[in-house]
Amino acid sequence: MRKIFLGMVAVIASLCCLSLVKFGSDCTYYRTGVVTEVSSSEFVVDADNNEWVVIGNGFKIGDRVKLTMDTNGTDTYIYDDIVKDAVIER
Repeated sequence: MRKIFLGMVAVIASLCCLSLVKFGSDCTYYRTGVVTEVSSSEFVVDADNNEWVVIGNGFKIGDRVKLTMDTNGTDTYIYDDIVKDAVIER
């Protein structure tokens, strides 16, 4: 009985490690957008009309920016993605 329990623990631990590796390798993607508002934070609207907030990058209205995004390891239909970085697109 103890061997079966230890075997199950090993399988579960392996699956957990595999899922962490999977999510760690493909969580980042890129979007481009235009700065539409500047205040204490900048608002960027992408081609799909999604609005993203970028704090403290010193952009001006009309700047085209490249956003480095992170999925937070969730599926595409879960809208919890975050902006990891934003730079002016050259």
